[in-house]
Amino acid sequence: MTSSSFLRGWVKQSTLVVALFSVVVILTPIAARYLHYDNLLIGGEVYYNARIAEGIAQKGIMLYDRLTFSGEHYSLSAFNVLLAALGSRSRIYLALLVMPFVLGPLSAVLLYLWLGCFRIKRHVRIVAALLFAASPAFLHTFCSSSIEAAGVFTLLLGLLLATRGGFANRLAALLALMISALFGPLNMVISLFTLNYYASRANKSRAMLWVMMLSLAVFSIFFYAFWCIHLNQIPRISFDPVRALLLSDLGSETGVGVFSVVLAAIGFIYCWRERAHLRLFYWALLIVLAYNTVSLNYYIYISLFIAPFSAFGIEAVLTREWDIETIKKFTLLLILCGLSFSTISYMHRLVWFRPSREEAYSLRWLGSYDSYNSKEARLVLSEPGYGSMIQYFSGLPIVITPKSSDVIINDTRTMFHSRNLNRTTSIMERYSVAYVWLGEGARERIWKKDDEGLLFLLRNNKTFKNIYSDNGIEIWEVMQPEEP
Repeated sequence: MTSSSFLRGWVKQSTLVVALFSVVVILTPIAARYLHYDNLLIGGEVYYNARIAEGIAQKGIMLYDRLTFSGEHYSLSAFNVLLAALGSRSRIYLALLVMPFVLGPLSAVLLYLWLGCFRIKRHVRIVAALLFAASPAFLHTFCSSSIEAAGVFTLLLGLLLATRGGFANRLAALLALMISALFGPLNMVISLFTLNYYASRANKSRAMLWVMMLSLAVFSIFFYAFWCIHLNQIPRISFDPVRALLLSDLGSETGVGVFSVVLAAIGFIYCWRERAHLRLFYWALLIVLAYNTVSLNYYIYISLFIAPFSAFGIEAVLTREWDIETIKKFTLLLILCGLSFSTISYMHRLVWFRPSREEAYSLRWLGSYDSYNSKEARLVLSEPGYGSMIQYFSGLPIVITPKSSDVIINDTRTMFHSRNLNRTTSIMERYSVAYVWLGEGARERIWKKDDEGLLFLLRNNKTFKNIYSDNGIEIWEVMQPEEP
């Protein structure tokens, strides 16, 4: 066996290790969740995307969401359009179920292969890919079949192909990066920045890379101009520098682990002397952190660029000269336990992410109840965060969404916390609220006392009627006032 074939065998084995590890990481929470909640998808965003895709498949692209009080604009993405191409509701749902097991492992493998283009040692690349696959952001993004999962996969595929020679590879890379740009402007920014880095270090293929950059920039400008102007899909921006640094271990819904951040800081300093060929990762991490403060939570991209530095941090610990070997072993054990805690604790949280089987059943029941008792779908009042699931399972409109105005948010807060019956019912009448849906644990999350706000008013059986109560889930119907 020649040395080259031996190395190729090791590369194949390394990619297999990364792929299998990623599958296990993704499969563990999904399988555990299946035992409790059957095949329910994880989180609320995935149900929003599924509903939009079904709507596009049936009626084409629609600008306004009829299942909201204010008839607000849909938050469309190319991801929804691609899902809609599958056609039926069952096919879309099946694709979202399978997506984690395809895009997750492939993304981890692509990261491992891409890092090889920067003269990073094989063992560091393996550790970086494994850390990426074990990160809470990876688990959240791929297990919940989010838009960013498709974005990260196509981004890594395009960036890897762009390093390969030949016209076919470069054309495929451009196509992948264009598709990636459809899933979010951050993908476009990272792609252009990376292609510029490639061009600055290339000799023969520099012109080709500049053509790719120009083509990607022109395509992205036209696409986002059409998306923002014609479809009115203008992103909401709110500056919040703290959000970019939220740690999943401290209770954030997603984010990065504490030990990963500490190791990344060590690695950041450790490989500073080799910054010439790692300059891309330094700048890319800063760009992602800056972008994450003014837009949506793109923690998966932070994990993507933190993982290599964390791997270098582990190498720094291993290669450092220790006076006492026991301290070195204890430090390594502490790091391993810390990283494992971050992954396992987040897996446990994913298992119990909403919706539960009982919540989904109650919403299907509510949809059937409303269609039987009313000619028109009537609005549902619920705590924020459940809106997309209510829309998907019941087919009923909701009062509050993430895009709701401050007026709607304040009125919703008043409906939940006011003990004034006339004031509450007048607001409910204004919003045409017909049902109040309280999911598992909603009483404890919204109120502190049993007689606080709406809980006190629900005792008025002339105004509110309890039509469903099971497994801690309550549905109350708002009774229409009798005609005088």
